[in-house]
Amino acid sequence: MSKHVVLAFDSIHDVIKAEKIIVRHGIWCDLVPTPRELSSDCGMSIECRNEDLPDLESLRENGALTWRDIYRT
Repeated sequence: MSKHVVLAFDSIHDVIKAEKIIVRHGIWCDLVPTPRELSSDCGMSIECRNEDLPDLESLRENGALTWRDIYRT
């Protein structure tokens, strides 16, 4: 099982907004370069722990977060 997930976004503005939301909800995250495996227009992504994926998906379902793609590392 993968240890981390990387969330890719359309713009750096989306990355910064998402980082603030994620941190506000007490979820660990780190800004990382977007992996080559992801086709993203934005050069930065957010890395989170795989164990936090259910909370991230809940935030997405509630409309608080919107990411373009997800990559498991």
